[in-house]
Amino acid sequence: MRAHDGARLWGLHGRPIAPKGPVATQIRSCGAADLPEIDTSVLEHGEAEFIMQEPAGRRLSDRVLDVINLYQVAKSTPGLDGANISLVQGPAKQLPDEFVIVRQLSNWDMC
Repeated sequence: MRAHDGARLWGLHGRPIAPKGPVATQIRSCGAADLPEIDTSVLEHGEAEFIMQEPAGRRLSDRVLDVINLYQVAKSTPGLDGANISLVQGPAKQLPDEFVIVRQLSNWDMC
């Protein structure tokens, strides 16, 4: 996926095998030095997952736009429930700032 400024964004997308209708989706990120991995327990619970690897040294404003872009991709992906998308914390056990901002924008129906 390409960011608004042309930077390449890398990540993974996993979804359950044979869902019975639109599935809920989780979005999370990992650091530039971390290996992105799909959480199989999410798939086993019948949900889809997007994980995005953030490029090193990216400004907060760019990271916010990156998450909004991924959020829009998740909303428009066939077979996913666009109304049931969660921004979740990664291994750091703390929701990244860009996720907090996008969550609030989503609550205000701005993305």
